[in-house]
Amino acid sequence: MPKTKSALAQERDWLDAAGRTAKEAGAKLRSLVDEDAAAYDAVVAAYRLPKAGEAEKAKRADAVTAAMRRATEVPLQTAEACLRVLEAAREAADNGNPNARSDAKTGAALAWAGLLGALENVRINAAPAAWGKDALRRADALQREAQERARALELLR
Repeated sequence: MPKTKSALAQERDWLDAAGRTAKEAGAKLRSLVDEDAAAYDAVVAAYRLPKAGEAEKAKRADAVTAAMRRATEVPLQTAEACLRVLEAAREAADNGNPNARSDAKTGAALAWAGLLGALENVRINAAPAAWGKDALRRADALQREAQERARALELLR
């Protein structure tokens, strides 16, 4: 059990909650790896559908749209989980042993990188589509919130 900053009970509660949040987000991120691979495979499969006649073109277009939506939603979920890790790292840095602050900041830096990568996928997958506007707004909001958290940990200046 990691030490708190000053051994206050409230700090222990905050640190324990941060640990639970980080573990839950980590489990979600591990499951999203497989979901992301499946989403990518679905996009590839959709683009490989035949497009000889009008009916085939329509079926292919619908399949591509559905696959791209999923290939956008999964990285949005990834970014959200990374955001939770950033928040847990901030709590750990604020309430944990000061000697472990570098560990919290390292975890936050990795979460920041994961979030940025996920949001790039969102922007690539959603940008050309009319349905993508909502996803792009969500991506921008997630990035703004993550920037605030990263600044609080002095990852960004």
